[in-house]
Amino acid sequence: QSQCRRDFNEERFRLTKGRLNKMKGGQGYVIDKNVIVAALATLCHFSIVTHEKQKTGGWKYTVDVERGKLMIRFPRYVEFAKRSVDEMAGVVVEELCVNGRLKTSDVVQKSVESQVAFMSSTGDADDEDEGLDEGELEELRDGAVKSFKKLVEGGFIEQVDPIATPQEEDQEAEFEELPKKRKRNNDKETASEQKPDIDNCPPEILRHLQKHTRTLPLGCVWRVNTEMFHATIRAFCLGRLVHERYGDKVPAAGSIVTAALKYAAREEHAPVKYTLSNAEILRREENKGIFTPDDIMDFLQPSVLNAFKTKTGGARNNISMALVSLTQFSWPVAVMEVEEASGHPKGGAFEIATRQLVAHLRHRIMHQVINDQFGPVAARVCSILQTKGLLESDAIADGVMVPAKDVREILHMLFRAKYIHLMNMQQTKSHNSETAIYLWTVKPDRMFRIVTDDVCKALLNLRLRRQHEVEVGKEWIERGKQTALGDENESEVDKLNYQMFCQGLERLDNACVQLDETLMVLKDF
Repeated sequence: QSQCRRDFNEERFRLTKGRLNKMKGGQGYVIDKNVIVAALATLCHFSIVTHEKQKTGGWKYTVDVERGKLMIRFPRYVEFAKRSVDEMAGVVVEELCVNGRLKTSDVVQKSVESQVAFMSSTGDADDEDEGLDEGELEELRDGAVKSFKKLVEGGFIEQVDPIATPQEEDQEAEFEELPKKRKRNNDKETASEQKPDIDNCPPEILRHLQKHTRTLPLGCVWRVNTEMFHATIRAFCLGRLVHERYGDKVPAAGSIVTAALKYAAREEHAPVKYTLSNAEILRREENKGIFTPDDIMDFLQPSVLNAFKTKTGGARNNISMALVSLTQFSWPVAVMEVEEASGHPKGGAFEIATRQLVAHLRHRIMHQVINDQFGPVAARVCSILQTKGLLESDAIADGVMVPAKDVREILHMLFRAKYIHLMNMQQTKSHNSETAIYLWTVKPDRMFRIVTDDVCKALLNLRLRRQHEVEVGKEWIERGKQTALGDENESEVDKLNYQMFCQGLERLDNACVQLDETLMVLKDF
């Protein structure tokens, strides 16, 4: 894509050029060194490839496969930022996703440029010629800085160390090897070199950033914090699960669980405003995930919080009673009471049973996958085996209330698909098959791995199918771009075919999104 071309990545090219020049060339399948340099530079900026200097003098590159899988979720992060913060926050996240990592001033500048381009493309022709006046540009810059600050304070954007050039790292290594006296004499010079370089920052952007230098230091490098996005999305998914299970028994049960998980994610990923001592860091680790009713009030929906405030006893008492009620349920366990609520000055201390809720959600996904692939009887067979353990085929038939002949066929289908395991128990030393006892069971780890692999294969096939459909309909897409909407085809039949083609692509995209959500629950929650 255009964002990854070498013309737009001169800085990235500079970062890895020196490293590859030091490597031994002429080995392997490397034909053009510049192509490898540009590719490595782009992957380093997207944190898909990490590098470290070896003692022998060379450089070692490592691929982070899990980080590379997250690229297909960038549109989901953008939409989530738009819904959670505002439209400009979505633009900021989009620029960081496209560029991998950016400096503070570059984030604001590219976000403003992207928003100006979007407004000019959707406006009238006269407005495009005139452009935006200085007042509107100042408003966009101020909005970009404020949205950027909200994302950083919320933990959705994290600060990372800049990728140093080989020359800078060599100078740093030489500086560390200098005698102590000489190192002390150069302390002032190194301190001046570490100051943020504001010469490259445009003055119109610098005016807005100077108000927030504590949160947005100049010269720092930022990237999208995918763990915070996953934690927040997990909060909404588990909140829906709790609402589905216990919403009719406990009012606003899902909203309370979502608010508690969002608070825990904020405490884990949001930047700390002050320096912590070792004792405070240890205390934060011990209290990780523990909350009180007062802590989650800011994360509740306004309507839910007002409903709790209007009830007798106030918001704290009603939220505490709801949390105590959630601790009584065990399938699945939703909330655990850490400190007893009765007599507690803050209404008690609680913790969300995240592991149990995620395990329950994954079990439902595996049940649904087997149900779609082999039918409801096979799904019931796996559920019974997971609950009761080792069983014979006749006992399984009694449990699922299906004739034994049909159950044996289903058991063999599941065995060939590696969802269940067969244990052969011999009663004698002769290993006679007629007197042996055959027990069926389910290995949860193996079953989880097989289901995850099947979901990954299905997602890969869908993406390959979409790529094939785009290649087949390339002529329709190009014709639609060059002509006005509604006139992209010559005849009514051609228009109908084009609409069916677009509808097919939309269905494939929706299926990919749903499978990616399933894979997110299985792998990232």
